[in-house]
Amino acid sequence: MSGWKVPSRPVLWPLLLAALWGCGTSPEPSVRNVDELVQQGWQWFEEGQWDSAYVAFGQAVSQNPQHAEAWLGMGWTSLRLYDPVYAHQSLLRTLSLGGDSLHAWAGLAIGDADPIPDPTLYGAPLDSVLHLALRAANEVLQRDPTYAFPHDPGANATVILLEKARVLCSLGRFAEALAVVQQVDPSFTADVSTPEGRAALLQKIADLLAQRGWS
Repeated sequence: MSGWKVPSRPVLWPLLLAALWGCGTSPEPSVRNVDELVQQGWQWFEEGQWDSAYVAFGQAVSQNPQHAEAWLGMGWTSLRLYDPVYAHQSLLRTLSLGGDSLHAWAGLAIGDADPIPDPTLYGAPLDSVLHLALRAANEVLQRDPTYAFPHDPGANATVILLEKARVLCSLGRFAEALAVVQQVDPSFTADVSTPEGRAALLQKIADLLAQRGWS
């Protein structure tokens, strides 16, 4: 990941973990072994208990900051908790530690496709974040055209194609984006040389993502 720095996470997430434990909304994991915490985290993740999964993965990375799969869990859980910045940081950390690159790239393809418009949060220009998302999408689709994240099968190759189209729109490459969307819905067409056609394309991408549980 040459050229990218993984910013240090602010104190917000340890405070959030403490708050979650304190208010009783998420049970404190009863296990202390890091591998068991990760396993428990994925179990909660698959059940849609995002806060509980966040607590488990947070404990795991606190105990062992070099545990790549714990960071992968933090990244994907952050995506589901609508924290794309921490997802970005966590998934880059996964890659830097030699973790499962396919699943980390998939998370980056989804999370970085629509970055928060504040480059200081990423430590890089937003165009760089978008190009990373495009690279990530291409990496996954080339390596596994039928990709599905094992802990969340709804995060699959179709979603990554749509996120790729969204990135291409953000980069002003509307004709390429249209061709990608037509891989998902061959009947869709729009004149992307016009503002109205571009708006229709963006709306189509949003609608197709929403149908699949992403927005």
